[in-house]
Amino acid sequence: IYKIKHHILIYTYLSHIYHIFLADFIMFFIKLILGLTSAICASGLNCTQDNFYISDLVSLNSLENCTTINGNLIINTGFSVDNFRVLDNVETVSGYLFMFDNHNISSLIGLHNLKEVGGEELYLNSYSIVIKYNHNELNNTHEGLCYTNTVNWTDITSNNIDIRDNGINCP
Repeated sequence: IYKIKHHILIYTYLSHIYHIFLADFIMFFIKLILGLTSAICASGLNCTQDNFYISDLVSLNSLENCTTINGNLIINTGFSVDNFRVLDNVETVSGYLFMFDNHNISSLIGLHNLKEVGGEELYLNSYSIVIKYNHNELNNTHEGLCYTNTVNWTDITSNNIDIRDNGINCP
């Protein structure tokens, strides 16, 4: 039984590491192919750019004063960010919202004022909101993004949504 538990633990750990590596690899090529840059919007309220890619605190803080994001908001911070409070002014994203592999995030605080995700451009030609793989299997006291089920997403977008594989054992 010990060997089985040990093998399951190793498999789970390796699977998680593989997932992180794969996500980073995919984002590298997305940035390379599409020419994504970090958002620069610190002084404006209406922030316009095709893709706002948030990967760390610097790129997150660059959206501090934005109320409207004209473009897509892609948030993939790995373990580098633990909250989105700096985004609390954001009310509208004209394109899609794609959040994945934000392992230290426990809630959507910071995005609580979001009123509309327009879906002018759709992720994979299907979704205006995608929130997935925001869990932290490496730390038993912090299980990842919770409370996504408390938001009425159909009030925010009329397009398809994909919300899955987030917090584990949420309250």
